Amino acid sequence: MIRNSANGRGRPTGNRQRWDGYASTLVADVASRAVESGAREIILMRDKPTLYA
Repeated sequence: MIRNSANGRGRPTGNRQRWDGYASTLVADVASRAVESGAREIILMRDKPTLYA
């Protein structure tokens, strides 16, 4: 487990991890489609809500 320097307990702090999870899942999904199609795919991502800023 990687320790979180913000709280030292190895637990995530705040809501950034949820947004990062959304972003990485979206990118992985689009990358998978690009591999299957052999073409470039566009990543359409919604604006980050202020909750995650």
